[in-house]
Amino acid sequence: MSARYSVLGIIKPTDEKFRKMYAVYKSCTDAGIPIPIEVETYFGESEPSEEGLIVKINDAISKPSKEYCYVYDVDLTKLPKGVSTVRFEVSF
Repeated sequence: MSARYSVLGIIKPTDEKFRKMYAVYKSCTDAGIPIPIEVETYFGESEPSEEGLIVKINDAISKPSKEYCYVYDVDLTKLPKGVSTVRFEVSF
């Protein structure tokens, strides 16, 4: 069995506009209909969720090698603006 490791940033929603845009996004995805271009543009390449925007933080991650150990160093000074949470995911 192999594992997949990810490190992601989360930007927490801070305003009513996010909540409205997310409600439209969620309604469209639940209904299986296209997401309006204005909503797609608002979120960009980020993945919206109830928790906020899930963003890639690859530029802030380094993976020093260690034998029999997965290591991910997160350079906090390189995180995108607004990231308040760093999520480490392991999936099988």
